[in-house]
Amino acid sequence: MRLLVILSTILVLFSSCQSSETGGQMQAGSANGSLFIIGGGSRPDAMVQRMISESGVGQSGYIVILPMASSEPDSAIIWSSQQFVDNGVRRIVGFNFLPGIIPDAARLDSLQKASLIYISGGDQNRFMDIVRGTPIFNAILEAYRSGAVIAGTSAGAALMTG
Repeated sequence: MRLLVILSTILVLFSSCQSSETGGQMQAGSANGSLFIIGGGSRPDAMVQRMISESGVGQSGYIVILPMASSEPDSAIIWSSQQFVDNGVRRIVGFNFLPGIIPDAARLDSLQKASLIYISGGDQNRFMDIVRGTPIFNAILEAYRSGAVIAGTSAGAALMTG
């Protein structure tokens, strides 16, 4: 629970920062991304279309699905991907990072450069046990600072709230 509060506080602080640019360079601590916090249950197509629109993934970029909160991560990737595919997105990848294994640089780079990072539902503690204190966490924060939309349902949403 304490870890959830810490992550939530960090994300809320980032979301409340005013983005400011100087000569095309982001100032330290500024954030250009946004949070898309979704309660549990189904996601109406209008909501998914808004995520796609706000992230810009419809024009370019890609979605990374992080299913680590789920007890069935492969199913979470498939289920989450399907609604994005049904709404015209084809560039989607799921990264099921495992506890204690630091991902290779290519995956971290892909995570950091995603237009939309979607965190599935499940157990937020399971997610944090994998992500806390790792380069994965840093890549998510850097994606957010660079303008990515961070979205999630249920546990994914709980990770972003204060």
